[in-house]
Amino acid sequence: MKSGIPRSATSELHGNIFIERCDECKIDYERDFRTRTKEEFKDHRTGRHCEKCGGELKDNIVHFGEGLP
Repeated sequence: MKSGIPRSATSELHGNIFIERCDECKIDYERDFRTRTKEEFKDHRTGRHCEKCGGELKDNIVHFGEGLP
């Protein structure tokens, strides 16, 4: 994304540390900071909530052993 290539033209198989997604309405939020906040390996919650519906936001990093989206 930082290279200027549109998201529609790329496949980020292991996620992107600058994107978090709402669990409820599936909106992606692009951030100018790293979204990963948890130290627990597979806890993807960022501690922030969706501006639209209030749903929980999660990072979209794919760790070893997790399935690809």
